[in-house]
Amino acid sequence: MGVVLDLPRNATCVAYDHPDSGFHQRIPDSRTGGVPSRVELVKIPQDALRALMKSSPLVKSSIDATIRQRQEGTRQQTQRFAIDPASQRQRTPRFDELGLVQGQQLMLIDLDRCTRCGACVDACVAAHDDGNTRLYLDGPRYENYLVPLTCRKCLDPVCMIGCPVGAINRGNSGEIQVRDWCIGCRLCADQCPYGSIQMNHLSVPVEPDEQQWRLLGPDVEVKAVISRAVVCDMCSSLPGGPSCVYSCPHEAAIRVDSKGFFFDSVEISGGTGSLESVS
Repeated sequence: MGVVLDLPRNATCVAYDHPDSGFHQRIPDSRTGGVPSRVELVKIPQDALRALMKSSPLVKSSIDATIRQRQEGTRQQTQRFAIDPASQRQRTPRFDELGLVQGQQLMLIDLDRCTRCGACVDACVAAHDDGNTRLYLDGPRYENYLVPLTCRKCLDPVCMIGCPVGAINRGNSGEIQVRDWCIGCRLCADQCPYGSIQMNHLSVPVEPDEQQWRLLGPDVEVKAVISRAVVCDMCSSLPGGPSCVYSCPHEAAIRVDSKGFFFDSVEISGGTGSLESVS
């Protein structure tokens, strides 16, 4: 915006990484620590941006629309703040420490409404054929909410990095899914900074069938699969959405976009406005 409007930039961009293991968000003895991400800064010369906008009406219209949106957001936020100064909520260090900014579908339990009935966990178990829960009512507190151990559909899902068999990926709605060819190496579970992926012990180990043995040959060493990773898939196969949410009799269980829920969905600062960058 500073380049297009020829005005000094008066806002700060913040790149958010996943937190380290210092805030004990993991089930004891089951995690080794988060994987640090690399933040890259790309500089685009002013002349290059102006030339691009001049040569591409589509790019120019997109940038102009974004500028109008941010200017309107600035106007609305300034108006709200003038009427009610308390309406401008500030992001706290605790919010950053817990990695809540990553949550596109952050699970929250309103502790003022929750009666500890466990209906959300029961519904999670019933919604999956393997009988394993994807929701654990343990985790850090933020304001009056419990942030339980379950997938939050991260903006930057480091759990997907490095799977040796490509068994963990995103579904059609961006949910994290673990496919049935998972070999139980637990790499995804170790890399998840939030304790959201558990290893399910298989009562009957999975081994190659007769045809697979023939294809592998006699000189291949094969280890039986004795466990598989389990992660919340947001009940993507069910028409009603997450079972944990709609089963709660007190509407205490919710799934939210963390930035839109705790703060304005577009965070504006200063006269020209800015959108915080998340990496």
